[in-house]
Amino acid sequence: MAFFRPLLLLLPTLLQAQPGTLLPSFFPQLSSHATVNATSPSSDGSCFLAGDFHEIDGTARPGLAKLSPDGTLDTSFTPASGAASGLFALPTGHLMLLNHDSWFLLDPDGSPNSVLVPDLPKNESVSPQFHTEGRLYLIAGTPATLRAYRTSDFLRDSSFVSAITTHPPYQAVPAADSKLWLLTRSPSQPSPLYYNSNFSHTLLRLLENGTVDSSFTPLELPAEHAYSLETAPSDGFRLVGEWLIRYGFWPSATNRSFTADQYNSAGEKI
Repeated sequence: MAFFRPLLLLLPTLLQAQPGTLLPSFFPQLSSHATVNATSPSSDGSCFLAGDFHEIDGTARPGLAKLSPDGTLDTSFTPASGAASGLFALPTGHLMLLNHDSWFLLDPDGSPNSVLVPDLPKNESVSPQFHTEGRLYLIAGTPATLRAYRTSDFLRDSSFVSAITTHPPYQAVPAADSKLWLLTRSPSQPSPLYYNSNFSHTLLRLLENGTVDSSFTPLELPAEHAYSLETAPSDGFRLVGEWLIRYGFWPSATNRSFTADQYNSAGEKI
């Protein structure tokens, strides 16, 4: 059980605590030898988790459960099945569930949704990005495309047309005025020294309709990094880069370094 406890203890820090603060009171009791494969925080402070377990706090759960903000089991969420490799909680209370490259929609009580017919991708790679009150953003397909779906009926939003072809989308986060920050990743020339240098990264800003915002100059990032993107205050963004120096060997913790930089809305490092 020690394998997954650190992950569960850190979940509330994403939801309500100060960054990095450990909450020892958040300690759900999972079945012996259980593992947690996917988690998703909810807007009400609770969180969903999926994995290889059959009970929480002594109550049967088929590998899928909802925890209250204090870490106890939310008994109002009673799913019949829990086979899932990905979760994405929506502001409507619904839960998107990934199973064998197909997404399914569950009602707030855990039952399969029988009213809405989601136009969600099936049998293709899907990576949920973020949601607003009206839209859910996904990166899906081969080649990958950034897509928007209406949260009212989960049908694809035809007003959002992302025509980016030279920069495959990799990660998206919200920006001010209904815009989006988009991190793209494209193959580049490999280097014998840098494990991640076979990819180049570009940071773009998109308008609400999915087109590129021409008022923002694309930011070309060093190729020797792998990046994670997140929204920052004052309409800016934050990039965390991982740098793996190979020197002919498989990378390890001894030759890995990280950078964290914050940028303003103009793409200037601050």
